[in-house]
Amino acid sequence: MAQVTDAFTDDDFTTNPVWQGNGAKFRINDLGQLQLNDNLAATSYLSTPFVTNTLDNYEWRFYIRMTFSPSNNNFARVYLTSDNENLTTPLNGYYLQFGETGSNDAVQLFRQNGLASVPVCRASDGQIANSFEIWIKVNRDASGNWQLHTAADQNGDYILAASGADATYNSSVFMGVRCTYTASNANKFFFDDFFAGDPSLDNTIPELTEIEATSENTIALTFSEKITTQSASTTSNYLLNNLQQPTTASLLTDEKTVELTFEEAFENASTNVLTVQGIADLAGNAMSVEEVEFFFFQQQAIQNRDIIFSEIMADPNPPQALPEAEFIEIFNRSTKVINLSNVKLIDAGGEVALPEYFLFPNAYALLTSNTSAQLFNNIENVIGVTGFPTLNNTGEMLLLKDLNDQTIDSLNYDDDWYQDNEKKGGGFSLERINQHNFCVADADNWRATQAESGGSPGTQNTLLNNTPDTEPPVVTTIAVETTNRIRIAFSENLQQELPTADQFVFEPTVSIQSLLFAEGNSSLVDIYFEGTLQSGVIYQLKTSSIKDCAGNASAPLQSAGTFVLAEQASFRDIIITEILPDPSPVVNLPETEYIELYNRSNKTINLKDFIITDGSSRGTIPGYVLSPNQYVLLISETTTTQYFDNIANKVLVKNFPSLNNAGETISLLDSTDQRLDSISYNLEWYQDEDKQTGGWSLER
Repeated sequence: MAQVTDAFTDDDFTTNPVWQGNGAKFRINDLGQLQLNDNLAATSYLSTPFVTNTLDNYEWRFYIRMTFSPSNNNFARVYLTSDNENLTTPLNGYYLQFGETGSNDAVQLFRQNGLASVPVCRASDGQIANSFEIWIKVNRDASGNWQLHTAADQNGDYILAASGADATYNSSVFMGVRCTYTASNANKFFFDDFFAGDPSLDNTIPELTEIEATSENTIALTFSEKITTQSASTTSNYLLNNLQQPTTASLLTDEKTVELTFEEAFENASTNVLTVQGIADLAGNAMSVEEVEFFFFQQQAIQNRDIIFSEIMADPNPPQALPEAEFIEIFNRSTKVINLSNVKLIDAGGEVALPEYFLFPNAYALLTSNTSAQLFNNIENVIGVTGFPTLNNTGEMLLLKDLNDQTIDSLNYDDDWYQDNEKKGGGFSLERINQHNFCVADADNWRATQAESGGSPGTQNTLLNNTPDTEPPVVTTIAVETTNRIRIAFSENLQQELPTADQFVFEPTVSIQSLLFAEGNSSLVDIYFEGTLQSGVIYQLKTSSIKDCAGNASAPLQSAGTFVLAEQASFRDIIITEILPDPSPVVNLPETEYIELYNRSNKTINLKDFIITDGSSRGTIPGYVLSPNQYVLLISETTTTQYFDNIANKVLVKNFPSLNNAGETISLLDSTDQRLDSISYNLEWYQDEDKQTGGWSLER
C-alpha cells in the first residue's frame, strides 16, 4: 500500500518526499509548517507523488489553517488524489475545498473530472466561515464510501462531519495543495502533518482516566476515547464495593463520559471501590475487569458549636509526661463529618487556615504546630497547622470560624480557671467539663486537667461530665455600677432573648429605663433606671421566670438578693482589725497570711479598687460592698480558697503584700489613694514570746 507522510520536520519540502510545482511561492516557517509565501494575487500549488492502483481502505490526514475569512477568491484545495502533477490544469481525482461564495463556508469533498467538479459530501455550513484551524481525516472503503472527519485540536478526537459515496476513480499518482488568493492573503495559508496510507488501526483498549462522585449517589466516569452506547449503558458492567450495581448508566453526548446513578447514597467521607468491565470503544476493543477507588465527601453547612474547643495547653513548661508543646484540642459534637479545611483558627495575632482533615462526629482532633506534631507521634488525630498561634499563658480570645467568617466557637480562656496554683504554674492543660451545656459560664466549665501526664490530648477529657442542664439560673451578684445602673450576674448564660423589665421587681420601687446584656455576655444583665438610686438605701431584688439558654426557668418572684448605692469612705470609716503575718507553725488557722477589715461607720462602702499596701507592693481589692459593722477578710488571690470555706465574707486580693513577720507598716487606701487607716506593727505587740514565733494573729 502506497503511503505519504510529511510533517516537515526536516525544514524543507524538496526531499523526503519531494514536493514540486510553484516552490518559490511556499516556505517552511518557524513552526515547521508549510506556508504560502507570496505577495501578489495568484493560484499556486505543490504536489507530491502518491502512486496507488487502488483507493480501497485508504486514509488521509492533515492540518490546515487560514487566517482570514475564505471566499471564492481566497480558498484552498487539498487534493487527496490526482492523475496530474499540475493541480491547476485539468485532472481526474478527489479534493477537499476550504472556501466558497457567501458566508456558509464548509469543508466539502469533490470529485474532479477534467475541469468539472462534482460534490461528494459536505460538512456543516459556516464551520470555516471565519479564520480557522482544523485537523482533517478522510476515509474511503472498498465500496467507494467516503467519511470526512474533523477535529478541533491535535489530540485527534475526530468527529464525523460528513459522508458520501463515489467510486468513479480508484487510483492515484499525486496528492497536494492548491491555493487561490488575493495579494492581501498571499501568506495566510498553512499546512502540516500530511498522511496518506493504511488507516489507523485501533487496537487500544479504552482506559478509565477519571472518576468523580458528582452527588451523594452519582458517579461520572471519563474514558480515554469514545465508547459504545451498549457497553456504557449496561449496568452489570459496574459494581460498587462488591455490593450494588447502578440503577442507571447513561453515556453523555461526548461519548466518553458515563454517569452512574445508585439507589443508596454513599457514606460521607468514605473511600469506595468501583469495579468496571466490558466497556468497549467504537472499534470493539473492550476492557477487562478494572477496580478503581474514589472518595466521596459532601460538606454540610457548619453551624455554631458544631465544633468546640475542648482542651487548651497554653503553658507546657515544665512538662509532666507530655511533650513540651502548646496545643488546642477540638471536638466535633455534631452528627456531620466536617472538613477542617473549611475552618479558620483565630487569635489576637491573626488567623490561620486549618489543613484538610475529616473530623467525624464525636471525634477529637489535636491542633499544634508542624514541628510539635512530630512530638505527638503516638496520637493518630494530631494535625500540624502552619502558622499555629503562640498561646498566651495567662489567657486570650480564641475563635473558630468558617470560610464565611461565621463564628463556630469562641473561648476567652483565663489562667484563673485552673483553680489550682501548682497546675497554673505550667505543664497542665485546661479541660472543658461539659461539651453540651453552654448555659454555664466558661469560667465554671473549664478546670485544670486531672491527668497526671498533664493533659488528655486527642482523647476524652478527664473532667468530662455531660450531665444535661436541668437547673434554672440564679443571681450570683448584684453590683451597683453607677447611680442609675446595676449589673446582675447570673450563674449561667441566659436565653438569647433579653429578659423583660417586668421580670425584675425592686423594693423600694425603682422604674427601669432599659436592659441589655453586658459586654456581650448573656450571663450579665445591666439594668438602667429612670431615676437615681438613693445612697445607703438597701434595695431588694426579686426575679420572675428568668430562663437559661437551655430553657430552664427560675421561680416566679424569687428573691435574688439586695444591693445598695455605696457611700464615700472617710478617714477611719474602715480600719484594719486583725493581721496574720506569720502563719507558721500552724496552730488552728490555715497556713496563709491575711488582713481583716472592719466598717466602723454607718455607711455602706464599696471596696472596689481600694488598695492594701506595705509600701513596697500594692494589693488591689475587687468590688465588695461592706455594710456598717461588718468584717471582711483579705487574702491573696493565690490562696487555696478551700482553707476558708467556712468564711463567707472573704475577698481575694491581686498582688496581696507579703507581710513581714517582724513588723512593718500596713496601709489601707481608697481608690483615689487617700489613706483610710494604717498600722505599724512589730513583734512586741504580741506580748507573748510563744505566740510571736508564728501561727497566731495580732488583733486590734
